[in-house]
Amino acid sequence: MRWNGLARTLAITLLAAAPAAGAQEVSFAGHQLTLAGSPQAPVVARASGTLHMVGLDAGELAARARSCLTAQGLTPDAQAPDGRLQATLAVQRSGLLSAFRARSQLWIEIGEGQFRLVQEAPERAAGAEADAAFAPVPAPSAGGGKVLEALFEAERPLVDCLYR
Repeated sequence: MRWNGLARTLAITLLAAAPAAGAQEVSFAGHQLTLAGSPQAPVVARASGTLHMVGLDAGELAARARSCLTAQGLTPDAQAPDGRLQATLAVQRSGLLSAFRARSQLWIEIGEGQFRLVQEAPERAAGAEADAAFAPVPAPSAGGGKVLEALFEAERPLVDCLYR
């Protein structure tokens, strides 16, 4: 029984880590980015964070992750597959030179004694206006660095909570 759970976790991790055909992989701010789109206008399809090791089994870690998501004001998706929790992560930044809103689908991939945060389909809206349209986040080399940094910064309280 334990091996089946471990095998499932390994399979999910390997499949989730495999880039789509034609996708480019780059590192940025401690995350592995999967880029999509054209070479002239690449966008971020996925951002995989570090694999974190903790002294909890998968069930305990899943319960803690649900609690941490709720404590951060995020609502875990009840339809997420086993071994993964999902919620929508949203940030807003306003400043003199740069204002934007950003969001992504945040996944917590859970295994025996380990977890990884993954953000899929990150989007940004130029400006903080409620009616601003969202578009995919460009690659860091194409101007998406500040948005990605803001989304990654929003992960930190969740990671801290999962270690407590």
